[in-house]
Amino acid sequence: RDGLSNSQINYMFQDSKGYVWIGTSYGLNRYDGYRFRTFYSDPNDTTSLRSNYVDMIMEDDEGRLWLKQGMNFSLFDPKTEKTVRNPSQVLSKLGIKGGIDRLYVDSKKNLWIKNYDDGMYFYDIKTKKKTLTKYGYNEEDLPKDFWISSFAEYDHNLLMTSSNGELIAIDGSRGQVV
Repeated sequence: RDGLSNSQINYMFQDSKGYVWIGTSYGLNRYDGYRFRTFYSDPNDTTSLRSNYVDMIMEDDEGRLWLKQGMNFSLFDPKTEKTVRNPSQVLSKLGIKGGIDRLYVDSKKNLWIKNYDDGMYFYDIKTKKKTLTKYGYNEEDLPKDFWISSFAEYDHNLLMTSSNGELIAIDGSRGQVV
């Protein structure tokens, strides 16, 4: 009763401040080494979590947490303890449009966003430039039917596996499948 909001742990993540964040099927939990603090969805509060189901947590360069919540994404700010339920608005300010299909924050805090319409956007946090690897049928294009199951980094490339076992690497700065 003094611990997690739910015994089903979907994801664990330690942020840059040392907090351990635990996504469960009923709430987002923060552990500071002494106690848990739990964040929930409240239908009457549009700044609360989008839903109580959290299955991925990643931290961006501003310390905000990108949460995958089932089929949707949201952006939680630990400083204000408020959530942006539609992060597409935040991404549009970076020149990235469309609904988020998959998202990855790499070790340099660069953003990789696969949307439904265009392909995979790469946003370089240092240069503030975005590059798009477009959907298409050429060798350097991202196949539209590539459903990402996991991410990894190799050198400056993003490696992705699909649910059917394919492996693709993207050079974000060039906007090409390599």
